[in-house]
Amino acid sequence: MKKHTKRILALVMITALALASASCGREASQPVRGDGQSPEPARAEHVISVSSGLIHTVALTNDGNMLSWGSGLHGDGSLRDTFRSAPMLIMNDAAAVAAGFSHTLVVKTDGSLWAWGRNDYGELGDGTTENRNSPVHIMDDVAAVSAGYSHTLVLKTDGSVWAWGWNERGQLGDGTTEDRHRPVRIMDDVVSIYAGYEHTLVIKNDATLWGWGWNTAGQIDTSGQNHLIPTMIMEDVAVISAGAMYSVAIKHDGTLWIWGMTDATGDDWGVPRLLAEDVRSVSWGYTHGVFVKNDDSLWVFGINENGQLGDGTTENRYDPVSIMDDVVDAFVGHMHTFAVTTDGGLWAWGRNDYGQLGDGTTEDRFSPVRVLW
Repeated sequence: MKKHTKRILALVMITALALASASCGREASQPVRGDGQSPEPARAEHVISVSSGLIHTVALTNDGNMLSWGSGLHGDGSLRDTFRSAPMLIMNDAAAVAAGFSHTLVVKTDGSLWAWGRNDYGELGDGTTENRNSPVHIMDDVAAVSAGYSHTLVLKTDGSVWAWGWNERGQLGDGTTEDRHRPVRIMDDVVSIYAGYEHTLVIKNDATLWGWGWNTAGQIDTSGQNHLIPTMIMEDVAVISAGAMYSVAIKHDGTLWIWGMTDATGDDWGVPRLLAEDVRSVSWGYTHGVFVKNDDSLWVFGINENGQLGDGTTENRYDPVSIMDDVVDAFVGHMHTFAVTTDGGLWAWGRNDYGQLGDGTTEDRFSPVRVLW
């Protein structure tokens, strides 16, 4: 058994118990800054994308700057994990960013892919299992990148999908359970990718959704068996996201569908069910998720033990609850959450023991606070 498999299984058991005891709580308060002040005026440079692992976060600004905070190897050349409770500039000319549990990837504006961080399973894709404290070049002609627990997924400009890293559950989709230290070509004609914790989702150019990897909780389908190669799940899909035991998809009609560990009994695991309508974006973490509706309202759903839902409580929610307005997009980490607002602000809440919220503290936040940058 791999070295972190036992930890994953323990978390699954904890999640199942939490699902069984879920209950509703009170409505959320309005966002306030950590210092109690009102929101700052809109700024010219603002965050457009966030990706977060276990205890570190990376972000991309509209000017192509890549920021990092939390704890880990930030790619700044430090020889050991460093702690940052507020964002620091790591790289310019960035076009896309992705954070796995302990590794980081960035696509530059020239289409080159760079990686750094932990590399126990070859998740960096440089042909080794050596940790890297500075960016290393992996490949070119990259359009998008996504990082799972310890595996990496890339969409190239020709529509081909490539994968590498940890593969115990078949999350690479190459028909094996062998870890890969270099990129392996998986399939073609793809327009969108998403690496969940130990399973993977992609949308092909005909709007069909395909998945592979871990399926014990019905993350792919109702079979309960892991899938080592791509399996078609549904049609007419526009947007995807995946956590540990859930998969979610927005169809072209704006309906949001969820499947996986959707109840405590297991009776309907793997059967997609309608969660919301009029949805434009979605992001899912280990056991919680968020989505933004067309009216710019932000909604939350799932486990809330660290305040990751941002509703001012630690009560689990299994009917979606709206907590903010004027939201452009939202992004989920392991047990924490981020939202970009229409004024250019970046807000965060949830677990913060390693500074992963970027608010200058290590205090968990149960309501949104402004990230300091």
